[in-house]
Amino acid sequence: MFYRKEQLVKKLNKKLHNQQGFLGILVAILALGLIALFIAGLVLLMLAPKSENSDVENLGGKAASIDTHNTPNPEDTHNNPNPQDSHKPYDLPQDNQDLSTGYLVCVNLPGIRSSRTPALDVRVARRYLAVKQDLDAQGVPTVSFTWAFRSTCQQANVRPSPGNPKAKTGESPHEAGRALDVVGLDRRSPAFRKNDWHIIAKTFKAHGWRWLGPSYDPPHMDIQAHQVGEKSNYHWIVKSQADFKRGGPKEGCRGSDCGS
Repeated sequence: MFYRKEQLVKKLNKKLHNQQGFLGILVAILALGLIALFIAGLVLLMLAPKSENSDVENLGGKAASIDTHNTPNPEDTHNNPNPQDSHKPYDLPQDNQDLSTGYLVCVNLPGIRSSRTPALDVRVARRYLAVKQDLDAQGVPTVSFTWAFRSTCQQANVRPSPGNPKAKTGESPHEAGRALDVVGLDRRSPAFRKNDWHIIAKTFKAHGWRWLGPSYDPPHMDIQAHQVGEKSNYHWIVKSQADFKRGGPKEGCRGSDCGS
């Protein structure tokens, strides 16, 4: 009896040993298969063509269509005239001028006295002429002005009218040739144009001019630096003042350096 039990135990141990050996071989085969698949995946990944947007995708995003090739959006036209500004009566050779240093041009601005310079940056002058043509088409009587471009000396010496602020030297839009002071928009003035002031203000604004409203410096209209691609008001002032010091504008409307 005891001998038969011992033989049975030996047979069971032999079967278990054989099964463990078989399982070990199976695990080894599976492990080798997984390693082979991993190596094959790495090789395919290295050989795959690189996507054009891979650098962007690695940052966790995709390039938006509106950002491609730096195409300007409608609010940043880089001086391409819009339909309202096209075919305006402005026959100066401005397109051949170097605007990197500023370029002042004479503009017919009724009311500006001879000691001052009735001039604007050429890009601003185009926008004013669009306004003038629009006002003429609406039958609005002639609009007058008191200031356009100012030299640094004029800005230092100008006297602000009651209720209308004066910018510090080196900060005024007039020093950049990008501003106009319009007669008739100030309710406190005897020259207030009560019948058509709102049409004048609305027309300027329709052509991109900024007006701060009837309560804060009512005569003042200006074009902002970003509208024509200038870095800042300060950089624009530096360019326009340099142009003035070189003798600009060249068309003969130049006033005195410190005229008031």
